[in-house]
Amino acid sequence: MYTLAQEEERLGTDGEEILPLPSHDDNDFARRLLRPPRPAARWVNLLGAVLAGNAIYFLLLYSHLPARWQHQPFVLDLGLGLDFLLCVALYLAARWLLPRV
Repeated sequence: MYTLAQEEERLGTDGEEILPLPSHDDNDFARRLLRPPRPAARWVNLLGAVLAGNAIYFLLLYSHLPARWQHQPFVLDLGLGLDFLLCVALYLAARWLLPRV
């Protein structure tokens, strides 16, 4: 139940109800950025980052790296770690850039 003062605040001077305007402040951008993407979009971003990261590592970097940084199959080595970090960096860059487009 409203008091008379609350009812006067809700109504304008001519007696019509005043509706609040939708708020489109700067926090709306932050909310969209922090909102997790849909699962399908997350998987597409992840797959793209892994494929792009592996393509960059094996097609562009692999031949220029010292033998210690080249990944050998079925071995946990520095090359695998570098490939993993490259894929993670591309995924985070995609998560950061795509909401801004």
